Amino acid sequence: MCAGGSERSVVVKSLPRARFSSTSPSSSAASQALHNELNALCALQRARHIVAMRGVVESRSSISLLLEWAHGPDLLSFTLYEHRRRPSERIRGGLGDAELHRFSLQLAQALRFVHHSGFCHRDVKLDNLVLDASRQALVIVDWDHAAPLPASRVRSLDDSGKDVVGESHGSLTQTVLFTQRCGSSAYLSPERAAGQPYDGVQADLWSFGVWYALICEA
Repeated sequence: MCAGGSERSVVVKSLPRARFSSTSPSSSAASQALHNELNALCALQRARHIVAMRGVVESRSSISLLLEWAHGPDLLSFTLYEHRRRPSERIRGGLGDAELHRFSLQLAQALRFVHHSGFCHRDVKLDNLVLDASRQALVIVDWDHAAPLPASRVRSLDDSGKDVVGESHGSLTQTVLFTQRCGSSAYLSPERAAGQPYDGVQADLWSFGVWYALICEA
């Protein structure tokens, strides 16, 4: 188990042990989700724009993840507040052009790093992007639906960040596709919404596109 060993303020994400009990019908899925979340957070521990895990505390009744506190609001709350505060300014969804460019670039760079590190997030949305204290940088949080990418899928990403497999699922084998339905419905790609097998990398990129469209059209 990884730990940051820091005295900084943290957010405590507490999970009841009953969720992982053998008597719970969803215990297997819950255990796998926690395993994936911990693996992703440990692997991405020192990455920029990704929430850091400071440690894990276990008790008889719960398992608690100690996560970095970014200090700022989530991007959904921030854009709504800025839209109300600056209604007469030329802004998109409450964000100025410079802010939109900065946050888009940060999210794109963070997702590129996540994918090249062998993971996908599968729940990219405004609510899961939190600003730091300066409100100049965003942090991706809520890794409940994170999953490891098959090694063959990671190898299909070249050093420039381009998806060399292409946009068509026809060029992807079934071994690199996910079938689990997860994430927020408004951000799901068509194949995910239809319950069809989907690619984790392309699912994140679709959600990124939805995020950008929502900001620009708000």
